[in-house]
Amino acid sequence: MKRKLFLGIDIDSHLKKMLDQIVKKNDENLPIKWYRKESYHITLIFLGWVDEDLVIELSEKFRQACAEFSSFDIQFEKIKLAYKNNTQENNPCDAKMIWLEGKASEELKELQKMLEESLDIHYIDKKSFRPHVTLGRMRAKQWAKLEKFPNLEKDFEVSMDVMSITLFESGSKEGSPDYTPIDVFELGDFE
Repeated sequence: MKRKLFLGIDIDSHLKKMLDQIVKKNDENLPIKWYRKESYHITLIFLGWVDEDLVIELSEKFRQACAEFSSFDIQFEKIKLAYKNNTQENNPCDAKMIWLEGKASEELKELQKMLEESLDIHYIDKKSFRPHVTLGRMRAKQWAKLEKFPNLEKDFEVSMDVMSITLFESGSKEGSPDYTPIDVFELGDFE
């Protein structure tokens, strides 16, 4: 049997509650498929369909790699619309998602690189890693037909400690994305 897996950072419960309040405040019959707060996360590496027999072996590799990486903070900045092809002149009718976006993080970039190397994946050096937490996806046809687009973007400055990485299974529950934690790997603490 195969499982659809990815590595990510689970969002802490306090931040999930704050984001859920924002989602509920903005859920005014808008054509947005809002995610459940239990699904909020930051994706690090999409692993795809993995044989069940390999999950234990992968978990051990991730556990060893994470033990060598110190915990760190992520700084989030704003809730914003995300577009398929970001340009300077994005049109709100072309928005695809709404998400919480963070500041570029050298620690996230290095953590992702280290995790990919633990899998012997060829790492392509990226300029930066700007974390985001998807809150919802636009229902494209209905969204594009809106006469007036709501202002959903706002500053949202908050910090979150990253102390572990989670192996998630990706699925669907009641028509919404469902991300079930399979295993948690604690980051080392070298302070």
